Amino acid sequence: MKKNKYDYDKDYNQEYNNYNDDINDNSNKFKTFLKKYQSDERYKSKVQLMGYLIFIVILVIYLNISHIGQNYNYNTSNTTSDKYNTLTTINENNKELSLLKTLNDNYNYSVTIAITRAKEDNIEENITINYNGKSNGENIIINKDLNNTTDTFYKAGDEYYQKINENYEIMAENEIYDIISAKYIEYSSLKKYIEKASLDHYTNYSSGKVEYVYNLNVSDIIKSYKKDDKIQINIVEENNTITIDIDYDNLFKILNNKIKTCRINYKYSNIGSTEKIVIFDDLTTTTNSTNGSTN
Repeated sequence: MKKNKYDYDKDYNQEYNNYNDDINDNSNKFKTFLKKYQSDERYKSKVQLMGYLIFIVILVIYLNISHIGQNYNYNTSNTTSDKYNTLTTINENNKELSLLKTLNDNYNYSVTIAITRAKEDNIEENITINYNGKSNGENIIINKDLNNTTDTFYKAGDEYYQKINENYEIMAENEIYDIISAKYIEYSSLKKYIEKASLDHYTNYSSGKVEYVYNLNVSDIIKSYKKDDKIQINIVEENNTITIDIDYDNLFKILNNKIKTCRINYKYSNIGSTEKIVIFDDLTTTTNSTNGSTN
């Protein structure tokens, strides 16, 4: 049946009245709430408590989202200025990333080397060597663990020593680092490699753990090398400890074709807190050097 003008007016009035009723109803509810909030202390306390709980839930959700570890990728520029600008920006915004910069010459260390090399009969052998000790200033204690045997050496300045019959005798560097050169083991050289490397990305976890990934061009170590092979350096900072893992395969396939794989793990702890190292302690120091040239 077709509606006439009266029917449309009637429907409009009904909708308008319903709308006014809703407004009046909401207005009355708000007035009732406001009156009860002002006059009833227990009701007021419940409303305030509910408001606090909602605020805390929103805050917790926000903090969890904002502290989730994220990857930050940077162009691996070969220019020195770009590389240091990137590192400076990271350190300004994240205090957790400053631990690596504090690692100078005062720390405990453990360096584990795992290599696979070919013997003369082309049979491959796996070798694991560990160097551990502590560094303080120019003095370093070096414990070398190989084949269930531990030998202790000392480094004072640029010279190496071993205590024999209450005397400190000068040792050749390659007698201590006889399989892998000292420049791939001691931190003074490792630090230079990290400074030359380009930061690929890092991950900053809410727990305080920070992971870096660097890439070092082999040509930065071997200047005559023309290919773009790289060495990946993984660094983890956590609980005042720095762990560094490096895969040197791309380097040693050039330096020594008998070494098939070379992985080195570095761990530095007690950073800036090692006790003073006294090496000679009024004992006689001899100048006898064993045979062999330094690395």
